[in-house]
Amino acid sequence: MKLGHLDTERCHKDFGEFIRKARNARGFTQLEISEIVGITQSYYSRIEIGKRDIDLALALKICGALNLDIKDFVELYM
Repeated sequence: MKLGHLDTERCHKDFGEFIRKARNARGFTQLEISEIVGITQSYYSRIEIGKRDIDLALALKICGALNLDIKDFVELYM
């Protein structure tokens, strides 16, 4: 996919799905992950449903907390 044609809304939803699936598979709650990365549970919840824009640093923190590699997201969804 060319970045010029990147649908950012779809990207937010896809990232949210990616981390939600991983969180559930690992048995974590939203509150546990939000505390690990230093944000509120409400903020984290909005990320999972694709309603919150986040920067790369936060995306990397969330992936780290879930033992994910962000390049797996890129390969799966981009």
